[in-house]
Amino acid sequence: MKLLQFSCKVVSGKCGVAFLIVASFILFIAGCSQQSVQNAKTEVNYIKDSTGFRFILPDSCINITDDDLGTAIRKLNPTIFFIGEVNLLGENRLLSASTYLTGEMTNVDTAFYQTVGYKATLADEKVDSYELVDWGMEKVDNKILRYKISCYDSRIFSIMFYFMEAQYSDVFNEIKITCSKKEEIEVVKAYLEKVALTVNYQRDKQ
Repeated sequence: MKLLQFSCKVVSGKCGVAFLIVASFILFIAGCSQQSVQNAKTEVNYIKDSTGFRFILPDSCINITDDDLGTAIRKLNPTIFFIGEVNLLGENRLLSASTYLTGEMTNVDTAFYQTVGYKATLADEKVDSYELVDWGMEKVDNKILRYKISCYDSRIFSIMFYFMEAQYSDVFNEIKITCSKKEEIEVVKAYLEKVALTVNYQRDKQ
């Protein structure tokens, strides 16, 4: 089976550097922020390249994509197109949405399984502190959700859900929230699952 070459620092040696910098940056800034986040419902439409990837933020979220913090993070990782701030467990955390290119048309399960098996590299060496905590597919409200939970350095836990239009495409989408404690995963995953259930692909009419 041919390994899909995800673009934008997904399988290159720079991925580990970019991920660790971004994740640490997110945890530091989000953990230090004590401002309250106002409830809001915002539909997020990603229309670049006409992919039509859309989702709705359920509550307690502020769009900071174009703020100084959001802009800095997106410069470090160009795959990210949306960043929101959400208050969970008394701390402000960042929710990000990314788009990856697989390099060829493929089905969603092939792309997902390779993402599950993927381990970031740092200076062309595998990151020894990486741990795959959990992954799987679950059916919720008649919708199949694919998720992955990983850990770096025993302190950076990433909860991610993955999507692909019509189950077959060369574009793979991800939504993610990062936390710093294993006992926080359940709450974070439950919140992100609510967002995942709103995901759909709806192209704008020309």
